[in-house]
Amino acid sequence: MKKVLLCATVAFHFKSFHLPLMAWFQKNGYEVHVASGGTDKLPFTDRQFELSIARNPLDRENVEAYKQLKELIKEHNYDIIHCHTPVGGVLARLAASRVENKGKIY
Repeated sequence: MKKVLLCATVAFHFKSFHLPLMAWFQKNGYEVHVASGGTDKLPFTDRQFELSIARNPLDRENVEAYKQLKELIKEHNYDIIHCHTPVGGVLARLAASRVENKGKIY
């Protein structure tokens, strides 16, 4: 099965802006994973990972979030990595750039 990872600083971002996209991915045969801060339960999501992403780009918590993202990307071998929000998006792009078998990054 194809997999997509959507990443943002907070889960609420997906609830506000991306539910139709997440539903489309599921309808078209993707396993949908979401990585973000916050505990909002999201529909159209097969796996949800809570990360310690901070809104301040200089916060030390983002180092741990980067490591968590890198491990997720290695472990799940995503076909697509969809990046959102300034901090969450940058962390996902940086983590994916360090993984050899990453998917397409958007």
